[in-house]
Amino acid sequence: MKSVITEDELMGFIQENRREMYYFAMSMIANPTEAQDVVGEAITRAFEHRHQLRKKDSAKAWLMQIVANEAKKILRGRKRIVSLDAMALEQSSEEGESYEDVWHYIQALPSAFQSVTVLYYYDQLSVEEIAKILNISVGTVKSRLSRSRAKLAEMMERDGYSYE
Repeated sequence: MKSVITEDELMGFIQENRREMYYFAMSMIANPTEAQDVVGEAITRAFEHRHQLRKKDSAKAWLMQIVANEAKKILRGRKRIVSLDAMALEQSSEEGESYEDVWHYIQALPSAFQSVTVLYYYDQLSVEEIAKILNISVGTVKSRLSRSRAKLAEMMERDGYSYE
C-alpha cells in the first residue's frame, strides 16, 4: 500500500509535534525517562507503519494514537497507579509561572480527566480525535472535559485566580 506521507514529511511533522507527544506520554505515565522512551518508540512505529495513515489531515490523531498505544504497553507492565507529580519538574523556567501553575492543577485531576485535558487544550485535538485515541465515546470525552473545566475552575478560584 502506498503511503500518503513521505518519510521527509513525517519527520517534519514529528519534529513539529514532538513536544506535544512528550507531554501526552507524561500525562499517561508520569515518568520523564519512560515518556522519552515512549516518544522514541512511537516515532519508530510511525515510520514502520506510515503506510497505514489514510489521510494527512488525521496525521496528528494517528501519531497520538501511536503514543497512547506505546504508553499503554508500559502501563500494562506496571502494577501500580501513577500520578503526574514528575511533570512539574519538566517545565522550563522560561515558560513562566502561570504555565507551571496550570500543570499543577491538572496534576490534581483524576487521571481520566488529565488525559482529555492535555489532548484538548495542549495538543489541540478535536473531541472526536480524543475519543478515537483513548477508545472512548465522544460523549465521554465531552463529559470529562466539562467536569475537568469545572474542577480546574474550582481549584483555581479557591487559590485566588480569577478569569473570564
